[in-house]
Parts: sequence; C-alpha cells; structure tokens
Amino acid sequence: MRLRFLPASDATVGSNTLFEFDGFSFLIDCGLYRGMRGEAHILNTTCEFDPAHIHAALLTRATPPSVGNFPRLIKKGFAGSVYATPPTADQCNAIFRDLALTFAEETNWLPNGNGIPAPLYTTEEAETALNHITSVNFHRPFHLLRNLRCTFYQAGGMLGASLVALDAHTAEGEKRIVFANHIGCVEHPILHSPELTPNASILVLQTGPLSTETPYSAEAEKRLVETLRQAVERGGKILIPGDILGNALPVILALKRHKDDPLFAQLPIRSDSSFTENAAEALRRHHGMITPEARAHLLAEEDPFGFASIQYLRGKHHVKNILSQPGPALLIAPFEDCETGPALGHLAEFLQDERNLLFLSPDAPCTLAGKLLSGQKEVEAGGQHLHVTAEVVPLHQQSAPPDQIINYITLLHSSGPALEGIFLLPDSVESGELLSAAIEQETGIKPYIPDGGMEYEW
Repeated sequence: MRLRFLPASDATVGSNTLFEFDGFSFLIDCGLYRGMRGEAHILNTTCEFDPAHIHAALLTRATPPSVGNFPRLIKKGFAGSVYATPPTADQCNAIFRDLALTFAEETNWLPNGNGIPAPLYTTEEAETALNHITSVNFHRPFHLLRNLRCTFYQAGGMLGASLVALDAHTAEGEKRIVFANHIGCVEHPILHSPELTPNASILVLQTGPLSTETPYSAEAEKRLVETLRQAVERGGKILIPGDILGNALPVILALKRHKDDPLFAQLPIRSDSSFTENAAEALRRHHGMITPEARAHLLAEEDPFGFASIQYLRGKHHVKNILSQPGPALLIAPFEDCETGPALGHLAEFLQDERNLLFLSPDAPCTLAGKLLSGQKEVEAGGQHLHVTAEVVPLHQQSAPPDQIINYITLLHSSGPALEGIFLLPDSVESGELLSAAIEQETGIKPYIPDGGMEYEW
C-alpha cells in the first residue's frame, strides 16, 4: 500500500491524494487549486500521474477545492468510476456546470493582456463527467477490488460530506485507512456530528483555518447580527460568496431568528448559487442525512430555517442589477475564489463603496481574499487598481475547531485498535504545527505533515 500527496507544492488550497493497493491506483478527491492566477492555473493543468491509470475515484465533499478539477481528469484520459454520496453527486452537477461557465466567461471579465488561460473544461465536458459518478449512501460498504472495500461515514459540516474508509485485506491482516477532508463542528443546527470510523489504522486529515469558535455560538451570532445591522442601517449591500447550506447558513439562520426586527424584516435576500438552488428542497430530498430535530422542524414547519425569504436568481445580469439597485440587500453569490473573472466583475465596484459589507472565507495570504482579510486598502484585481472602502469580515468555517478535532482523534484512537499513524494536511504550516503538537500530547502519536509529492509506503 502506498499514499501519495499531491501536488508537489503546498502554496494553495486543493485536495488530491493517491492511494495505491495491489497494483491499482485510487484518487481521493480531485480539487481545484486556487491562489495567484498564474500559479493556480499551472497546478490545475499539471497532472503528476496518468489519469488513464486511475482505477476509481472517491469524492469526500462537494466544493470546488475538493471536486472542481474532476471533469479535466476525464478530459485527460480517466475512464473509471467515481463514487460519492447522493447529496455530493447532486451538488457536483451544479458545481461542474457553474465552473465551466465561469471558465468560459473569464475572457469577458478580464482585460486583454492579462494572460487569460484557456478554459479548464467546457460545459459539454462537465456534463460528460457527471456520467461517471455513482451515488452510494452512508454505511453501505462496496468493493473497489476483491481485497479492498469502501464505506462512507458522515463527516458533518456540509450536506453529504463523507469520511472515506478503505478496508484493505493484506497478508498482515485488515488495515483501515480513513480519509477526512475536514470534519464538521458538533454544534451544526441541521447536520449530524462527525461519525467515528471504528478500527482505523491510518487517518489522513485535511484541515482548514483553525478558529476556537464555531459560527453557531451565541457570541458569534451576536457579533454577526450587529455587523449585519450596521451594514443595513448605512444602506449597504451585503455579499456572501458561497452557498446557502454552507458559508451563508449562519447568516440566514441569524436573520430567521431576528425576523421580527423591522430592520431585517424587509431585507431582500437573493441567491445566485446553483449549488443549492432551493435549499429547503435539497434538505427534504436528503432528509435522512440531517438530524432528527432538523427533520422534525422541516416536516412540521413551513419555513423552519428562513429559506422561504430567499429569491433564487440565475445569471450575472441579475447579480449586477441587484448590486446596482438603491437600498440594502443581501446577495449570496456562487464564487468562493475571488480571483475568477466573474468574481472580479462583481467586486470591482462593490469594494469601493464604503456602505457595503463583504464576507469572505479565510484564504492564502497571496490571494485577493487573503489581502482583503488582512486589511489591505490598495489591491490589484484583474488588472485594476482598487481602493477598498467596503467593510470586509471573515466568515467562520463550518469545520470543527481545534478542541473538537483533538477530541475526535482521541476518541478514534481509544475506541478500538490504536491508530498506527496520522497524516495531517493543514491549510498553513503554522496551524499544522500547533494542531500536530496538541494531537501528539493527547494521543502520543506525532502526526506526519507531508510535503506535496511525498509518498508513504507500508
């Protein structure tokens, strides 16, 4: 057995891991790397393995950094099957098409002379990729090979997100390798907490930016509501890149709880994210994957989570119209990567209006999002110089904070045969070192933090 961590660089976010067993190769996730445009394009178009030699792929969660490069993998020769949970498969449908449209629109948004690359894939290639995906429910083991079995467990944090457990039958006995591309926070109001995957031998854990607070704590919501209140009072637009059941969910739930506040009662809420064109319907379709309490609310109440107040839009012209209309409004936009052409098209004017409020997920310091979150007021974006006057606020992640991650690993380590090894894939060297030290202190296991391109064989 062998693990290979890709790419041979750790400068940007993206999820790709190769697992080799009995002469066959399996890819866990096939994500888009993001960061500075040139570097990200090189990483996204450089393949450090032959796609034609991949036997099958396994998808952990439906986000561009986890699945966004999969259509290009097929374009380059991959012909195997792809396995994902039903919600992940559903959301891939929207993600692939949205990304293909984004790639096609780059030339319309960016000025000439900026080295605009060819699209990574087309809409037709995105649709072809969907034919390779097979949906498998949680807790339903299936064989990839005669001596290799896979089971999906709930990872939490995102509808359909899975912990991928591979059970390999070797000459030395059974080995279970668990791939966890983020685990969700236990306070999530709709989704299950991360499940323990019993008898794990090896844990491969990818983590995002570490925060000691989740977005669902009382203090976090209090600050969020005050930030929203100030933006609405000054007549600003509020922009949240992401999707309703992801980045925007804490905001939507907070507004639902304050629906009787006259300031918020008439606030227009628009979504241009096809990832969840109708959030309530997505939850009803996959109601078995949400908590019993959330399911009861969904069945008993007409609008338990505040989704009925959202108007769904499709197309960049609708977005521009909303942003240009007078008065406050909240817009959930489909881009999480601020470097794309359509994102820059929305942000150029938005950032230069002091009334506006932009929520952003933490990103690499070299990216536009990273620069904005660090407080830079003069930035270059798509060949334009922008003087930033809008308020920029970080979004708390749906992922587990450090104490919950450590508790999860400790329980995993003590619930069966002891873990033999932990591979930690952090978003930064600093957060990786801090988390690694805490894990070692609690479990006695020092996690490996592999460099890109590192191989581990046993």
